[in-house]
Amino acid sequence: MDSISKGFALFFILTMVISSLSLIMVKPALAQSVPEFTLKFEAYPYDVPTTYGIDPNTGKNVTIEEGYHVRNESIVFTIKNQPITNLFYNIRYKGHFGDGWTELYSYSQYSTESINNSPGNLIPQSNSGYTVITIPADYPFVNGATIDFQVQALSWVYVDVWVLDHPMAPPPIGEIGHYEQHFTLDETSGWSNTQTMTFPAILPNVTLLSPQGGKFNSSNVPLNFAVDQTAILVEYSLDGQENVTVTGNTTLTGLTNGYHNVTVYATDETGNTGASETLFFNVEAPEPFPVAPVAAVALVTVAAVAGLLIYFKKRKRRKFD
Repeated sequence: MDSISKGFALFFILTMVISSLSLIMVKPALAQSVPEFTLKFEAYPYDVPTTYGIDPNTGKNVTIEEGYHVRNESIVFTIKNQPITNLFYNIRYKGHFGDGWTELYSYSQYSTESINNSPGNLIPQSNSGYTVITIPADYPFVNGATIDFQVQALSWVYVDVWVLDHPMAPPPIGEIGHYEQHFTLDETSGWSNTQTMTFPAILPNVTLLSPQGGKFNSSNVPLNFAVDQTAILVEYSLDGQENVTVTGNTTLTGLTNGYHNVTVYATDETGNTGASETLFFNVEAPEPFPVAPVAAVALVTVAAVAGLLIYFKKRKRRKFD
Protein backbone atom coordinates (compact mmCIF):
# COMPACT_ATOMS: atom_id res chain seq x y z
CA MET A 1 0.00 0.00 0.00
CA ASP A 2 2.80 2.41 0.82
CA SER A 3 4.51 1.85 -2.53
CA ILE A 4 1.17 2.27 -4.35
CA SER A 5 0.43 5.43 -2.44
CA LYS A 6 3.89 6.81 -3.15
CA GLY A 7 3.52 5.95 -6.83
CA PHE A 8 0.12 7.61 -7.03
CA ALA A 9 1.44 10.69 -5.26
CA LEU A 10 4.41 10.89 -7.65
CA PHE A 11 2.09 10.48 -10.65
CA PHE A 12 -0.16 13.23 -9.33
CA ILE A 13 2.78 15.61 -8.82
CA LEU A 14 4.13 14.91 -12.31
CA THR A 15 0.69 15.49 -13.80
CA MET A 16 0.41 18.86 -12.05
CA VAL A 17 3.91 19.88 -13.16
CA ILE A 18 3.20 18.94 -16.78
CA SER A 19 -0.11 20.80 -16.69
CA SER A 20 1.59 23.87 -15.28
CA LEU A 21 4.32 23.71 -17.92
CA SER A 22 1.65 23.39 -20.62
CA LEU A 23 -0.12 26.48 -19.34
CA ILE A 24 3.14 28.39 -19.25
CA MET A 25 4.03 27.31 -22.78
CA VAL A 26 0.54 28.11 -24.13
CA LYS A 27 0.50 31.64 -22.71
CA PRO A 28 1.84 34.00 -25.38
CA ALA A 29 4.93 35.92 -24.42
CA LEU A 30 3.92 39.49 -25.23
CA ALA A 31 7.24 40.88 -24.04
CA GLN A 32 9.01 38.97 -26.81
CA SER A 33 6.52 39.96 -29.53
CA VAL A 34 5.94 43.20 -31.39
CA PRO A 35 2.84 44.21 -33.39
CA GLU A 36 2.79 43.96 -37.16
CA PHE A 37 0.97 46.78 -38.97
CA THR A 38 0.55 48.63 -42.25
CA LEU A 39 -0.11 52.30 -43.02
CA LYS A 40 -2.44 53.98 -45.49
CA PHE A 41 -3.21 57.63 -46.26
CA GLU A 42 -6.84 58.44 -47.07
CA ALA A 43 -8.38 61.72 -48.28
CA TYR A 44 -12.07 62.48 -48.74
CA PRO A 45 -12.21 66.26 -49.29
CA TYR A 46 -15.46 68.19 -49.61
CA ASP A 47 -16.69 71.78 -49.76
CA VAL A 48 -19.20 73.41 -47.44
CA PRO A 49 -21.07 76.01 -49.53
CA THR A 50 -21.79 79.56 -48.44
CA THR A 51 -25.23 79.97 -46.90
CA TYR A 52 -27.30 83.07 -47.50
CA GLY A 53 -30.37 84.55 -45.85
CA ILE A 54 -32.42 87.71 -45.44
CA ASP A 55 -31.70 90.29 -42.76
CA PRO A 56 -34.93 90.52 -40.73
CA ASN A 57 -34.31 94.20 -40.04
CA THR A 58 -33.49 95.44 -43.54
CA GLY A 59 -34.88 92.73 -45.79
CA LYS A 60 -31.58 92.62 -47.70
CA ASN A 61 -29.78 89.44 -48.74
CA VAL A 62 -26.90 88.72 -46.34
CA THR A 63 -24.24 86.03 -45.92
CA ILE A 64 -24.98 83.82 -42.92
CA GLU A 65 -21.84 81.67 -43.06
CA GLU A 66 -18.95 81.76 -45.48
CA GLY A 67 -18.22 78.57 -47.36
CA TYR A 68 -15.01 76.64 -46.74
CA HIS A 69 -13.05 73.59 -47.87
CA VAL A 70 -12.55 70.48 -45.72
CA ARG A 71 -9.60 68.22 -46.50
CA ASN A 72 -10.85 65.28 -44.41
CA GLU A 73 -7.52 63.40 -44.49
CA SER A 74 -6.61 60.47 -42.24
CA ILE A 75 -3.86 57.95 -41.48
CA VAL A 76 -5.13 54.38 -41.17
CA PHE A 77 -3.20 51.82 -39.07
CA THR A 78 -4.12 48.17 -39.70
CA ILE A 79 -2.64 46.04 -36.88
CA LYS A 80 -2.54 42.24 -36.94
CA ASN A 81 -4.23 40.98 -33.78
CA GLN A 82 -2.48 38.73 -31.27
CA PRO A 83 -3.99 35.76 -29.36
CA ILE A 84 -4.14 37.71 -26.10
CA THR A 85 -7.20 39.04 -24.31
CA ASN A 86 -7.44 42.54 -22.83
CA LEU A 87 -4.87 43.83 -25.31
CA PHE A 88 -4.49 47.53 -26.14
CA TYR A 89 -2.35 49.50 -28.56
CA ASN A 90 -0.28 52.65 -28.40
CA ILE A 91 1.20 54.59 -31.34
CA ARG A 92 4.18 56.92 -31.49
CA TYR A 93 5.71 59.03 -34.25
CA LYS A 94 8.69 61.25 -35.04
CA GLY A 95 10.09 63.21 -37.93
CA HIS A 96 12.11 60.87 -40.11
CA PHE A 97 15.23 63.03 -39.74
CA GLY A 98 14.82 63.63 -35.99
CA ASP A 99 15.20 61.62 -32.79
CA GLY A 100 12.36 62.56 -30.42
CA TRP A 101 9.31 60.26 -30.34
CA THR A 102 5.81 61.48 -29.43
CA GLU A 103 3.24 58.99 -28.10
CA LEU A 104 -0.35 59.50 -29.21
CA TYR A 105 -2.02 57.78 -26.26
CA SER A 106 -1.51 57.74 -22.50
CA TYR A 107 -2.13 55.12 -19.82
CA SER A 108 -1.65 54.53 -16.11
CA GLN A 109 -0.35 51.49 -14.23
CA TYR A 110 -3.74 50.91 -12.59
CA SER A 111 -7.26 51.66 -13.71
CA THR A 112 -10.64 51.18 -12.03
CA GLU A 113 -12.45 51.36 -15.37
CA SER A 114 -14.49 48.44 -16.61
CA ILE A 115 -13.15 45.93 -19.08
CA ASN A 116 -15.12 47.62 -21.87
CA ASN A 117 -13.07 50.81 -21.50
CA SER A 118 -9.41 51.32 -22.20
CA PRO A 119 -6.98 52.10 -19.38
CA GLY A 120 -6.42 55.75 -20.14
CA ASN A 121 -7.05 56.34 -23.84
CA LEU A 122 -5.26 53.34 -25.36
CA ILE A 123 -7.05 51.68 -28.28
CA PRO A 124 -8.45 48.19 -27.48
CA GLN A 125 -7.83 45.25 -29.76
CA SER A 126 -10.86 44.34 -31.86
CA ASN A 127 -12.50 40.92 -31.97
CA SER A 128 -11.65 40.41 -35.65
CA GLY A 129 -8.34 39.45 -37.18
CA TYR A 130 -7.13 43.05 -37.39
CA THR A 131 -7.49 46.22 -35.36
CA VAL A 132 -7.95 49.37 -37.43
CA ILE A 133 -6.99 52.71 -35.89
CA THR A 134 -7.67 55.95 -37.77
CA ILE A 135 -6.13 59.27 -36.76
CA PRO A 136 -6.52 62.67 -38.46
CA ALA A 137 -3.68 63.73 -40.73
CA ASP A 138 -3.15 67.06 -39.01
CA TYR A 139 0.08 68.92 -38.34
CA PRO A 140 2.86 67.72 -38.56
CA PHE A 141 1.61 65.13 -41.07
CA VAL A 142 1.29 67.61 -43.96
CA ASN A 143 3.08 69.35 -46.83
CA GLY A 144 5.54 66.68 -47.87
CA ALA A 145 6.61 65.70 -44.34
CA THR A 146 8.28 62.30 -43.88
CA ILE A 147 7.16 60.69 -40.59
CA ASP A 148 8.17 57.46 -38.82
CA PHE A 149 5.51 55.43 -36.97
CA GLN A 150 5.71 52.55 -34.46
CA VAL A 151 3.07 50.54 -32.59
CA GLN A 152 3.22 48.98 -29.11
CA ALA A 153 0.94 46.36 -27.52
CA LEU A 154 0.01 46.34 -23.81
CA SER A 155 -1.91 43.58 -22.00
CA TRP A 156 -4.01 44.24 -18.88
CA VAL A 157 -5.49 41.97 -16.20
CA TYR A 158 -7.88 42.33 -13.27
CA VAL A 159 -6.31 41.98 -9.81
CA ASP A 160 -7.82 42.19 -6.33
CA VAL A 161 -6.43 45.13 -4.39
CA TRP A 162 -7.01 45.70 -0.65
CA VAL A 163 -8.23 49.24 -0.07
CA LEU A 164 -8.45 50.79 3.42
CA ASP A 165 -11.79 52.39 4.21
CA HIS A 166 -10.24 54.91 6.62
CA PRO A 167 -6.57 55.21 5.69
CA MET A 168 -6.11 58.35 7.79
CA ALA A 169 -7.77 56.99 10.93
CA PRO A 170 -5.78 55.34 13.76
CA PRO A 171 -5.89 51.53 14.27
CA PRO A 172 -8.03 49.53 14.38
CA ILE A 173 -10.39 51.75 12.33
CA GLY A 174 -7.73 52.51 9.76
CA GLU A 175 -7.19 48.78 9.16
CA ILE A 176 -10.76 48.21 8.06
CA GLY A 177 -11.06 47.91 4.29
CA HIS A 178 -12.29 45.91 1.35
CA TYR A 179 -11.07 44.34 -1.88
CA GLU A 180 -11.47 46.11 -5.21
CA GLN A 181 -10.78 44.84 -8.69
CA HIS A 182 -8.28 47.06 -10.48
CA PHE A 183 -7.38 46.86 -14.16
CA THR A 184 -3.60 46.52 -14.03
CA LEU A 185 -0.85 46.59 -16.64
CA ASP A 186 0.44 43.05 -17.08
CA GLU A 187 2.91 43.04 -19.98
CA THR A 188 4.24 45.47 -22.56
CA SER A 189 5.61 44.48 -25.93
CA GLY A 190 8.54 46.14 -27.55
CA TRP A 191 7.88 48.82 -30.12
CA SER A 192 7.26 47.48 -33.59
CA ASN A 193 9.42 47.92 -36.63
CA THR A 194 9.29 51.43 -38.08
CA GLN A 195 6.90 52.24 -40.89
CA THR A 196 7.66 55.48 -42.76
CA MET A 197 5.15 57.59 -44.66
CA THR A 198 5.81 60.64 -46.84
CA PHE A 199 2.75 62.85 -47.04
CA PRO A 200 1.76 64.63 -50.24
CA ALA A 201 2.42 68.34 -50.47
CA ILE A 202 -0.92 69.96 -49.73
CA LEU A 203 -1.49 73.18 -51.61
CA PRO A 204 -3.46 75.97 -49.95
CA ASN A 205 -7.08 75.84 -51.00
CA VAL A 206 -8.38 79.27 -52.03
CA THR A 207 -12.14 79.82 -52.28
CA LEU A 208 -13.35 82.91 -54.14
CA LEU A 209 -16.47 84.25 -52.46
CA SER A 210 -16.91 87.41 -54.53
CA PRO A 211 -17.33 88.35 -57.32
CA GLN A 212 -19.49 85.32 -58.00
CA GLY A 213 -20.25 86.07 -61.67
CA GLY A 214 -23.18 88.11 -62.88
CA LYS A 215 -23.33 91.84 -63.51
CA PHE A 216 -22.18 94.72 -61.34
CA ASN A 217 -23.55 98.23 -61.82
CA SER A 218 -20.47 99.82 -60.29
CA SER A 219 -16.87 100.17 -61.37
CA ASN A 220 -15.86 99.12 -57.83
CA VAL A 221 -16.30 95.37 -57.21
CA PRO A 222 -15.53 93.58 -53.88
CA LEU A 223 -12.91 90.82 -53.95
CA ASN A 224 -13.57 88.41 -51.05
CA PHE A 225 -11.83 85.07 -50.57
CA ALA A 226 -10.99 82.41 -47.97
CA VAL A 227 -7.77 80.39 -47.53
CA ASP A 228 -7.88 77.14 -45.53
CA GLN A 229 -4.40 77.48 -44.00
CA THR A 230 -1.90 80.10 -42.94
CA ALA A 231 -0.61 81.98 -45.98
CA ILE A 232 2.50 84.15 -46.03
CA LEU A 233 1.60 85.68 -49.41
CA VAL A 234 -1.75 86.36 -51.09
CA GLU A 235 -2.00 87.84 -54.59
CA TYR A 236 -4.62 88.35 -57.27
CA SER A 237 -4.46 88.70 -61.02
CA LEU A 238 -7.08 90.81 -62.83
CA ASP A 239 -7.66 90.09 -66.50
CA GLY A 240 -4.39 88.15 -66.73
CA GLN A 241 -2.28 91.11 -65.65
CA GLU A 242 0.63 91.00 -63.19
CA ASN A 243 -0.14 89.77 -59.69
CA VAL A 244 -1.07 92.32 -57.05
CA THR A 245 -0.27 91.58 -53.40
CA VAL A 246 -3.03 92.02 -50.80
CA THR A 247 -3.29 91.33 -47.07
CA GLY A 248 -6.94 90.32 -47.11
CA ASN A 249 -10.27 91.03 -48.75
CA THR A 250 -10.14 94.12 -50.92
CA THR A 251 -12.03 96.05 -53.64
CA LEU A 252 -11.26 96.13 -57.35
CA THR A 253 -11.59 99.78 -58.29
CA GLY A 254 -11.81 101.77 -61.51
CA LEU A 255 -13.05 98.86 -63.62
CA THR A 256 -14.13 99.62 -67.15
CA ASN A 257 -17.44 98.42 -68.50
CA GLY A 258 -17.30 94.97 -70.00
CA TYR A 259 -16.20 91.48 -69.02
CA HIS A 260 -13.39 90.86 -66.52
CA ASN A 261 -11.84 87.86 -64.77
CA VAL A 262 -9.89 87.45 -61.52
CA THR A 263 -7.82 84.68 -59.87
CA VAL A 264 -6.44 84.64 -56.31
CA TYR A 265 -3.19 82.88 -55.30
CA ALA A 266 -2.03 81.90 -51.78
CA THR A 267 1.43 80.68 -50.75
CA ASP A 268 1.96 78.78 -47.47
CA GLU A 269 4.96 78.71 -45.13
CA THR A 270 6.65 75.91 -47.07
CA GLY A 271 6.41 77.71 -50.41
CA ASN A 272 3.47 75.75 -51.85
CA THR A 273 1.12 77.95 -53.87
CA GLY A 274 -2.54 77.21 -54.47
CA ALA A 275 -4.85 79.04 -56.87
CA SER A 276 -8.56 79.69 -56.76
CA GLU A 277 -10.85 79.14 -59.70
CA THR A 278 -10.97 82.00 -62.18
CA LEU A 279 -14.19 83.96 -61.85
CA PHE A 280 -15.68 85.90 -64.76
CA PHE A 281 -17.97 88.90 -64.19
CA ASN A 282 -19.44 91.82 -66.10
CA VAL A 283 -19.33 95.51 -65.19
CA GLU A 284 -22.16 97.69 -66.52
CA ALA A 285 -21.75 100.95 -64.65
CA PRO A 286 -23.93 103.83 -65.92
CA GLU A 287 -22.06 106.37 -68.03
CA PRO A 288 -21.54 109.70 -66.23
CA PHE A 289 -23.63 112.69 -67.48
CA PRO A 290 -21.44 114.68 -69.89
CA VAL A 291 -20.41 118.02 -68.40
CA ALA A 292 -18.73 120.61 -70.69
CA PRO A 293 -15.57 122.17 -69.36
CA VAL A 294 -16.08 125.49 -67.55
CA ALA A 295 -13.66 127.36 -69.84
CA ALA A 296 -15.51 126.16 -72.94
CA VAL A 297 -18.85 127.23 -71.47
CA ALA A 298 -17.44 130.65 -70.62
CA LEU A 299 -16.00 131.06 -74.13
CA VAL A 300 -19.31 130.13 -75.74
CA THR A 301 -21.13 132.54 -73.45
CA VAL A 302 -18.78 135.43 -74.30
CA ALA A 303 -19.07 134.70 -78.00
CA ALA A 304 -22.85 134.70 -77.77
CA VAL A 305 -22.94 138.00 -75.90
CA ALA A 306 -20.53 139.58 -78.38
CA GLY A 307 -22.67 138.37 -81.25
CA LEU A 308 -25.77 139.87 -79.71
CA LEU A 309 -24.06 143.23 -79.22
CA ILE A 310 -22.94 143.36 -82.87
CA TYR A 311 -26.43 142.37 -83.98
CA PHE A 312 -28.11 145.13 -81.99
CA LYS A 313 -25.55 147.76 -83.13
CA LYS A 314 -26.25 146.91 -86.79
CA ARG A 315 -29.98 147.23 -86.29
CA LYS A 316 -29.57 150.56 -84.56
CA ARG A 317 -27.52 151.96 -87.50
CA ARG A 318 -30.10 150.82 -90.03
CA LYS A 319 -32.82 152.52 -88.07
CA PHE A 320 -31.11 155.93 -88.14
CA ASP A 321 -30.18 155.59 -91.77
